[in-house]
Amino acid sequence: MSDYTFLILGDNRSGTTSIWTSFDYHPQICSGTMKEELHRLPLDTTDLSSYVNGNFYPSSKTKILLEGSPNLISFRPRYIDFLKELPQVKRLCCIYTIRKPIERLYSYSHIGLANTYRREHPNPYFMTEDLQVRESSMRYMFHMECLYYRKIRLMEKKVGKDNLFVVNLHNLFENFYNICDFLNIDRQMVPRKKLSRTVDHSLNIHYLKGELNIRKWAERNVDMIERKSELDKQRINKRYGELL
Repeated sequence: MSDYTFLILGDNRSGTTSIWTSFDYHPQICSGTMKEELHRLPLDTTDLSSYVNGNFYPSSKTKILLEGSPNLISFRPRYIDFLKELPQVKRLCCIYTIRKPIERLYSYSHIGLANTYRREHPNPYFMTEDLQVRESSMRYMFHMECLYYRKIRLMEKKVGKDNLFVVNLHNLFENFYNICDFLNIDRQMVPRKKLSRTVDHSLNIHYLKGELNIRKWAERNVDMIERKSELDKQRINKRYGELL
């Protein structure tokens, strides 16, 4: 393999799938064979050469290798260091998409509800009728998973500010030319690929119940949510521009 820019993404439930499905249309960007392949590797993996060589099939035009695993900074931060050390990676950079914290909380909770009632990744919060447990779980999820600034700063320390592009999810495609400039590739607009999701109607009652619990929690904690969200917004806008 020649030298490439290796592109990683930010947090889950924040638009990583939109980047994965749409940006692969650019002729100079090559996505891996599976979106979240790094999360499938054994935790004790230290050499990522075989992963890169076995999961990317670049063409002669390729300049960017796109890895779709979200939230590496929290789950597998060592992999970021390992990627930087690979001889075929000349530059490691990150596109970090963000959205309003409360929107992300709803998205996080919806996928949790789906996984819980399908029994794929049961979460005690979604299974319990204990109001106190639900309250503490939602608060923890909001503080640790739905606010961005702390994790963006951790990513910046890993890849460097010049290799970090922070963008509002709602303005993702409007910023595509800026992203091309950031990646040093040709300016070329990509199609907006609309994701089609299969609706499991047997989950509807659970979604409604979960949505009600989430919104009741948000109403009870509206002052805290607004205060924390505003502080997170101010920190992000001050360091990375008016994004939120």
